[in-house]
Order: sequence, then structure tokens, then C-alpha cells
Amino acid sequence: MPDSPEQITALVYRYCELFDTGQFDEFAALFEHGQWHRADPGAAAARRWIGDNVHVYDGLPRTKHLTTNLTVEVDEARGTAVARSYVTVLQALPDFPLQPIFAGRYQDQFARVDGRWRWTRREVIGDLYGDVSHHVRHHREPAGVRDDTTGDTDAAALRRLADRQEIAELCARYAIALDTRDWGLLESCFAPAPVFVHPGGRLEGFPAILQRTKAALAPLTATQHLLGTMVAEVDGDQARSVCYFQAQHVRAGAPGGERYIIAGRYTDTLARTAGGWKITERVQAYLWRDGNRAVVAR
Repeated sequence: MPDSPEQITALVYRYCELFDTGQFDEFAALFEHGQWHRADPGAAAARRWIGDNVHVYDGLPRTKHLTTNLTVEVDEARGTAVARSYVTVLQALPDFPLQPIFAGRYQDQFARVDGRWRWTRREVIGDLYGDVSHHVRHHREPAGVRDDTTGDTDAAALRRLADRQEIAELCARYAIALDTRDWGLLESCFAPAPVFVHPGGRLEGFPAILQRTKAALAPLTATQHLLGTMVAEVDGDQARSVCYFQAQHVRAGAPGGERYIIAGRYTDTLARTAGGWKITERVQAYLWRDGNRAVVAR
């Protein structure tokens, strides 16, 4: 269908209108066949999440969701599509001057259902935060402050610790997947439509990541990826982490030496999903290298 990108674009913009005008039943119906943000799958779950978490004032959230930088990729043969966009949320109340409270990204998946494009998944990735306390009840508080809508700070602190541990284990699984060539385990580390930025370029989607990974590792006899010096910052269902790595590469019989080491860091953007924390974007940087570079020559 040649007008599929236009239909999906209209759906993305309709999302903003329905939410900002307080038409929450219609908004939730957009996810009858999918999962929205933090809610469980389905329209009823999306509507329930709004009722439990979103502040409304005379039926309105008093927000404006501005969606920009929209790109749509359609696979007509499979009846699926993905989209990416930026979002900026503005809010104003009588005692809260007009201001931006949130800036981030949407990562969307769609499928054609009964001839219509419908959401199967929307992930909301937070990049910049203002004062969201007038918008959602469950928000991050400064250290030592109690949030009466979510419970005591001890429970919140324990959850953040658990989240950080899960993110650390996710990074470890990624390293193990590379060294054992377990491609299913590698895929499980990523959210749908992930991005991987490395010193040589940018990869979008897991198939592209897998293709490059296989090409890099196939000539090698063995690898060992060692991780350390990790920091993870969790903000609700979004997180960022930085982790150092040393990747040792071995190629038996390579002229000039069999070993080559790359040391650097991974900077990750992550999202909490129904399957746990997943990497939505990984940026790899090299800090130093040592050994015989011919080991990793393709």
C-alpha cells in the first residue's frame, strides 16, 4: 500500500491529540493489538495505567505532546512497520508556568490488522527530564525525599538496586553471547529496533548488528570480553549505563602474533520491557589497543 507511511504518520499524530484532549478511552484503543509504554498489553491495560498514574485536571492532563523527526519504514510483504520519532512534552497549570517537562524518543512497531495499521509496541525512551510531578504520579524523587503516591524511599531504593543489578547482568550476558557465539542470547539483550554505534559507523536493527558481529568474530579462534567499572542510572522505565571493557582476540597462527586487545567503553540507553531491561542503543568507543592488529583483519 503506497500510502502506508502516511497512514502510520497520521496514527502517530492522533496519539498526541487523543492524550492531550483527555480522550483516554480512544487513546487506549490504539493499543488494542499491542503494548504501550509501561502498561501490560491491550487497550484495557493501557487505560488502567493512565487512570492509576496520570494526573488530570477537570478531565485534562494539561499537556502538549510535540512529535518531530519522524521516520517510518514499512515492510509491505510482511505487513509490518517500524517508526522512530522525538517527543517533547509541555505542561502548564494555574500555579505551574508553561514549560517543557520531558524530552525523549518513541520507538514504534506496527502490524496491519484487518487492513488497518495498528500498534504492536510503543517504547518511550527518556533523554531529558524537567518537573514531571504534575504529570505522572510515579516519578523519581531526589534522594531522601518521600513520595506519598508511590510508597517509602526504602522500597524505591531497593527497586533501583535491583534494576542496576539486572542491567549489570544484561551487559554480562552480552559479553558471554559474543564469546560463546550464542546469537539467540545476543538478540535477547536488545530491544526491538536497536541501534549500535561503533567507531566505524552506525547499525540500525538487530539483523545489521548480527551481520557485523558474525563477520568480526568468524575469523577468530577465540575471544574474551572482560567488563568492569560500571555505572547505571535508572529513571523509571528508562536507564543509561556506562561500562568499561577489554576485548581479547585470538587468531591461531596469525603472522606477527596471535593476540590483539581492544579496550574501551560501552554507553547504553536501556528500556524496561515485559522481558526485563533491554538495550535500545549501544555506543562503543575505543580507548586503547595493543597487540597484532592483523589478528582482527577480515
